[in-house]
Amino acid sequence: METLLQDLRYGFRGLRKDPGFTAVAVLTLALGIGANTAIFSVVNAALFRPLPLRQPGQIVRLQEYHQRPANVTGATFRDVRERNRVFSHVAAYRIFSQNLSDTRQAVPPEQIDTAFVTQDFLPLLGVAPFLGSGFGQEQFRENAEHVVILDYGLWQHHFGSDRDIVGKPITLHGTPHRVAGVMPMGFSFPESVQSWAPLTDDLALPQNRRAHLFTTLAREKAGISREAVNADLQAIAAQVQQENHDVDPEFTFRAERLQDNLVSSVRPTLLILLGAVAFVLLIACANVANLLLSRSVVRQKEIALRSALGATRFRLVRQLFTESVLLGLIGGATGCLLGLWLVRVIGAAYPGAIPGSTGSAINLHVLLFVFAVSLLASILFGSIPAMQSSGLHLQAQLVDGGRNTASVHRQRLRSFLVISEVALAMILLAAAGLLIRSFILLQRVDPGFDSSNLAVVRLSLPDSRYPELPERTRFVNLVLERLRTLPGVQSVAAAGTLPFDPAPTTDLELQGHAFEPANEPEAEILNASPEYFRTMGIRLLAGRTFTPQDIAGRATAVVINQTLAQRFWPGESALGKRVVMKDWGPPLAGEVVGVVSDVKQDSLETDTQPAIYYSLAQFSPGTLTTYLIVRLAPDALTPSAAIRDQVWSVDRDQPVRVVSMEQIVSGSLERRRFVLMLLGAFATLALLLSVVGIYGVIGYSVGQRTHEFGIRMALGAQRHQLLLLVMRQSVWTLAVGLTVGVGGAIAVTRLMGSLLFGIGPADPLTLSLMATVLMMVALIASYIPARRAAEVDPMAALRDQ
Repeated sequence: METLLQDLRYGFRGLRKDPGFTAVAVLTLALGIGANTAIFSVVNAALFRPLPLRQPGQIVRLQEYHQRPANVTGATFRDVRERNRVFSHVAAYRIFSQNLSDTRQAVPPEQIDTAFVTQDFLPLLGVAPFLGSGFGQEQFRENAEHVVILDYGLWQHHFGSDRDIVGKPITLHGTPHRVAGVMPMGFSFPESVQSWAPLTDDLALPQNRRAHLFTTLAREKAGISREAVNADLQAIAAQVQQENHDVDPEFTFRAERLQDNLVSSVRPTLLILLGAVAFVLLIACANVANLLLSRSVVRQKEIALRSALGATRFRLVRQLFTESVLLGLIGGATGCLLGLWLVRVIGAAYPGAIPGSTGSAINLHVLLFVFAVSLLASILFGSIPAMQSSGLHLQAQLVDGGRNTASVHRQRLRSFLVISEVALAMILLAAAGLLIRSFILLQRVDPGFDSSNLAVVRLSLPDSRYPELPERTRFVNLVLERLRTLPGVQSVAAAGTLPFDPAPTTDLELQGHAFEPANEPEAEILNASPEYFRTMGIRLLAGRTFTPQDIAGRATAVVINQTLAQRFWPGESALGKRVVMKDWGPPLAGEVVGVVSDVKQDSLETDTQPAIYYSLAQFSPGTLTTYLIVRLAPDALTPSAAIRDQVWSVDRDQPVRVVSMEQIVSGSLERRRFVLMLLGAFATLALLLSVVGIYGVIGYSVGQRTHEFGIRMALGAQRHQLLLLVMRQSVWTLAVGLTVGVGGAIAVTRLMGSLLFGIGPADPLTLSLMATVLMMVALIASYIPARRAAEVDPMAALRDQ
């Protein structure tokens, strides 16, 4: 113990005596460890942190699986709940946007997301309100009293943390509700939901086997294996199909652990980022190892004297390794502070990019990670210099007075470290370049509409005030008439769904085609007002769009997209064809009156799916959300206040928030922009660290060969020949590093396939461009010390030696 304290004191003195070296090494490590800390905190929050639920590992999400996973129908949910033998609780929920208004509060109406949940929802999750008793069994019956549980944040900002709120009435979606409780702080499931209400028996649609509406959860009984769960679910699926011929045939169940399901879409992205920062740390460690190797030359005499005084090699290695650990821990502590700042910056810049990461913070798990990474980095950058320094030849050092040049072995180690840095930097640059090219190509994709000068308002119409389609149509028409009178407005329209907003789907019967029940074609359901296509800038390819005469009571008119027309009626006109929608109530037949160009409904990077448009006045697919779209003149400012006033002149209880369509398009790329920003920053950091390492190694080599250069010049060597001599060595090292890096990039970037668009992982243009950038920057870093070598004064170099 005493010798360990002695090593620590000696190590601190050594670092304090060489502040320049200590500052550069600590800063280098802090950059690498800080980046790792920030990304690990996000990964930990999103992937590894247990959900704030009771025994979350027992909770699974159930999905019906046909050709792809889907939510569960009301009838199938009922079957699973009643027939299973492996679950203690089965629950379902469905989320609706609702309007919250409270006449007692001097605040405007607010649009919130409400989860309508079945009776077992809260018991399944193992949570209870911290205020109030929650839901009672009788509140899940049809025509029961309307009650609601509030989210903690909503309770704070909208109701002023009123602890007497339980039992009081509020107005939710135009209907009085009694507050049954407030959920605990930190509970947010489903994420972004701000209130919970009972899913009554009638809303659960227990007889419907066509509409896949309900997210379904189940808690496994203790001691039940996953194999038993899957066997029980498949038995239920077989029973359902046997009892209901030709209704959702050939489906199976898929049970996935809830936490895995929630992060399945972001796990590959986060692991790629974690791998990227690991590369940055390796480059930082290589730089510090080079610094230590350079420092060891200065300390040769000191180490030789200690060895002459009886210090064993083990004792010397321990002392040097203790210094490395101290350096690593100081760098880790500095990196932890840097990581904390980066976490806040990332959270502020991209708050919704990664689900589940809102709680990213420096906690105990992150601190343990920082400590482990700091020790690992100490081993990585400290081992080789410690072994090299402790293995010096004692007699040679004492005779030479500590002034011998670096050995060939040490120089090879330096070259190996530079090659490693260049290779790792090349991999990160290639990954960043691929993402940049993908992003550029993605922004060039035609979305199928003109997003410029479009203002959008999302409204949620309460069924208490607008119970039927005619009432909703009347409200929409009245608001559109008033919006048309605003200055700068060119056209206005309404729709039930916008691009980049998930659209419901339906199975179809198509005139002239016969399909097996298991292979019926599927299409997205959209609805719109007559001016929608002109306002959005969607091209009409054949026939007509909707007119004011396409209203309830008239023949159902449908407009289809180009993909649907070409897929099922290639080489012929789709106009006049009959289509039957099957999944939303009784089969609804309609006649194709027009064909429009394709629109990217889901995202810019996915293929366009068949889509069918209905008149907003003839059909609403079960949701009361309505979008108002306002096309403005190119030089007009968005009249947000005027739009709000026109909506409020019709319905004062409607929350109104005006956004631009360009914001919606940009928001659809937020996660891709998040990954691009981080990976680009890491690649830039890797490039800078590599350049510093290359400069340091070449500069050190030049310093060690000053005497040699003086002799060469005394014998007649020209300055340009010395310059080429140094650059030749540098180019060889860089070429090897680039070759290894390109091979590594081709292998590693294959893991990024899901993040790329329009190019492959081995895109030759990107690899060539990134290799050229790295080579040019590295050559500049090599040229500066090489030029210094060429300017050596031969007489001064010989006299100094």
